[in-house]
Amino acid sequence: MSGPSYVKKFPHLKENSLLGKLYSFLKANHKGGKLLLALSGGPDSLALFYLLREYQQYAPFKFSCAHVNHRLRKESDREEEILKSLCEKAGIDLYTRQLEPLEGNFEAEAREKRLSFFGQLTAAEGFEATLFGHHGDDLAETTLKRLFEGANLSSLGGMQKISVFEKVTLWRPLLSFSKSDLCDYLETLEVKPFIDETNFDENYLRARMRGSLIPQLSKQFGKSIRKNLSRLSEEAYELKELLDFLTEGLLREPLTLDETAPPLLKRHLIRRFLEKKGVVASREQLKEILTPTTKAKREWIFKKGTLKIERGVISWLRVID
Repeated sequence: MSGPSYVKKFPHLKENSLLGKLYSFLKANHKGGKLLLALSGGPDSLALFYLLREYQQYAPFKFSCAHVNHRLRKESDREEEILKSLCEKAGIDLYTRQLEPLEGNFEAEAREKRLSFFGQLTAAEGFEATLFGHHGDDLAETTLKRLFEGANLSSLGGMQKISVFEKVTLWRPLLSFSKSDLCDYLETLEVKPFIDETNFDENYLRARMRGSLIPQLSKQFGKSIRKNLSRLSEEAYELKELLDFLTEGLLREPLTLDETAPPLLKRHLIRRFLEKKGVVASREQLKEILTPTTKAKREWIFKKGTLKIERGVISWLRVID
């Protein structure tokens, strides 16, 4: 069986290597536009930075970097200066933003601030996509977190290699590799990443999962569970794709439910119908909506409108501002 075309063109590139996978991903998805790398200075994004620099030897293109300084540690400003120097030497533009220390749910707020910054840059500079150094360990942690939070089956899938958030295309080409793979790569380059101590602060959920929960689960089961969680994430996403495919042709208004359809398919259809209205229904609401009744007419009032079911026909009454 013949390998990918790039293997023939560059035989020293190994198909399953970090650079080989990145090359395959970009050859399949990059349309030639400017790219933006979310650069923190940690091993994940720093490894992707050097991989992109290597990739430029095979397929010349331009990319810029964006760094968000959360100012959580005394070293943060110094690390920002080091990244500025790194990008300047490589002839790569670096966009930076400093944030005031965040309160409350730091992890969620920080993510929102970062994505907002990347969105502003995309709108201003026309970047085709923003790249992240997320890896398989991140994927496993996200899946376990969603499992404990009670996510439905089709929502257990964590980060995808390609996704869109508020008109910003997000690329994560390294999800099939572990963090240790990225650290090993940097070691071969004799590059030392920044060590963010907050990653080990178990006041944060991610740090607790990474430092205590997943290692304990692996110890109890006698093997690493990260690969199994990553596989679960992939299959959950495949399930979502299947359900989206099966319900796409049914998403019309008014919506008619086939009472003989499997419950999972009906729940997904109603969930997608409401999501298109900007409404996220709870599991209890979906169960109530789909529970058979002798009533000819029922209504559920949401902030953005009212869902009405009359004789099996579902319609939406929008709130008029």
